[in-house]
Amino acid sequence: MLSLQQAIEIKESIVSYLKATFTFRKRSVAQAFNNFIYHPDKGMFKGPYMSLKLRFVKADKEEVEKIPLEIKPDWAPYDHQVKAWHRLSSREQEPQPTIVTTGTGSGKTEAFLYPVLDYCYQHRDKPGIKVIIMYPMNALATDQAKRLGEMIHEDERLSGKIRAGLFIGEGKHSKNIHRHKLMGPDHIIEDRETIVDSPPDILLTNFKMLDYALMKHNYNNMWSHNMIDKGLFKFLVLDELHTYDGAQGTDVANLIRRLKLKLNMEEGQLCPVGTSATIGSSEEAPTLLADYAQKIFGETITEESIINENRVNVEEFFEEDESLLPFIPLPNKLKELVYHERDNFDDYLQGQLWIRELSGVQYTVEEKPQFTFRDQVDAQTEISALPPWYCRECNSSGWLGLKHDGSDNTTTVVGTKIPTVYSCMRTTLHNTIANAQHNTIANAQHNTIVKEHRSTRVIAHGNNTEKTVTGPIC
Repeated sequence: MLSLQQAIEIKESIVSYLKATFTFRKRSVAQAFNNFIYHPDKGMFKGPYMSLKLRFVKADKEEVEKIPLEIKPDWAPYDHQVKAWHRLSSREQEPQPTIVTTGTGSGKTEAFLYPVLDYCYQHRDKPGIKVIIMYPMNALATDQAKRLGEMIHEDERLSGKIRAGLFIGEGKHSKNIHRHKLMGPDHIIEDRETIVDSPPDILLTNFKMLDYALMKHNYNNMWSHNMIDKGLFKFLVLDELHTYDGAQGTDVANLIRRLKLKLNMEEGQLCPVGTSATIGSSEEAPTLLADYAQKIFGETITEESIINENRVNVEEFFEEDESLLPFIPLPNKLKELVYHERDNFDDYLQGQLWIRELSGVQYTVEEKPQFTFRDQVDAQTEISALPPWYCRECNSSGWLGLKHDGSDNTTTVVGTKIPTVYSCMRTTLHNTIANAQHNTIANAQHNTIVKEHRSTRVIAHGNNTEKTVTGPIC
C-alpha cells in the first residue's frame, strides 16, 4: 500500500468536493478560498507526513514454549500477543479480562482469536454460542469474517468442528444476495435462518443486530442452548473499544448488561476482551482505560488487564544487522533507494495526513479579504473578521454580523463577539424553519434575501435587541 499516494488522493478528493460545493460568483473570492484551503501553515491540511516505526518485540522462545494453548500459530508471535494468550487461556484457569492496546499491524486480532478458538475447541461437543465478537462497522465484521473462515479451514483440528456466523444487517436488496449456509475456505456462515436455527460457536455481529437478537422473539432460538448451559458463553470481544464513547458507549454498556441478564450470568462469569488504539505514554493512561472498560463491560478490569505494545529501540534495531546502516535516511542515500512492488513496508512505514474540520471559518474585513479560521484572528477586541455566508441559489456570498436595533451606522454597531453572531444566526434559522411549518413565509424571505444580495446590507430576522446583518462580497 502506497500511503503517500493515498494521502494525496484523499486530499485532492476533499478539495474537489469543496470546490464543487462552493462555486463563488466572484473570481477573487474563489481564489481566496482556494488559497485558504491550500495554505501551508493556516489551511485545512498538514502533511502528508511519513514516519518510520520500529518493529514490535518478538516473544522469548521460553515464553513461546509455555503458551497455554493447543490451538496456537506456527509463526513467531510478538511479546504482547503471548501476554494476551496467557491471560485469555481457559486451560486449567479462568480466562482473565484483557484489553489489548497496540498500534496498527501489531496483530491485535490474533491476540484474542487463538484463545477463543482454543476455548471453542475444548467445548466442540457442546452446541451453542460460546463467543461474541462485536464490531462498530459492518465492513470490519465482513473483513474479519473472511479471515476467521480461513483460519478455521486451514486447521485440521477446527475444520468441520468449529462454526462461526456473521450476524449483521442484510441491506435493502438482500433477497438477491447469496448467503452462505455452510463454512467454507474463505467464508463463514452468513444465512440468518441457519444462524438462528443452529447457533454457531462464534458470533460476529454489531450493536444493532445484537440488540435485535435480544429483543425479537424470532431470534430467541439463538440462545436456546445457552439457556440450558449457562456457563457456555464465555468471551465477549469489543473490537475498536475506543470508538464506544459518549451516548454510544452508554448504549453498548446497557446492551451488555441486558445480554448478561438474559443469560442469567453472574458477575465474573464473562471474560471481557477489548482491542483499542494506542493510549499514549502518560502514567494515568492505563488507569483511565481500565476504568472506561470497566464501565462498558460491567466487570472488574484493573490496570493489569491492559496490554501495551513493546517496540525495539533504535540501538537494538541497528545492532541486529549492520547491513541496515546504509538505509539510514541521509540526503546522499535517499536517491539510491528504489521501491519494488514486492517490498512490504506496512509494518514500518506509516503515512499521516492531518485534516482540520472546516468549521469556525471567518472572512477578514479588509480591502482584499481572506478566509481564515476563528482561532487565527482576535475577533473579541475589534472587527477584524466576520463569519461568511454563501447562497447556493445564486452563488453570492458576504459577511455575517450583528446590528443592534435603533442604529443605522453598520460600521460601529456590528457585533464583535463571533460566538454571539453564530448563536444569533442559529436562532434565526431555527425560528425561520419553525415558521415555515405553519405557512409559506420562508420562501418569501429567501426570495427577498436573494433579491437584495447586491445591496449594501441585508437585515434578516433577529431577536428583540439584535438583528443579523450581512454585507455582500460580490
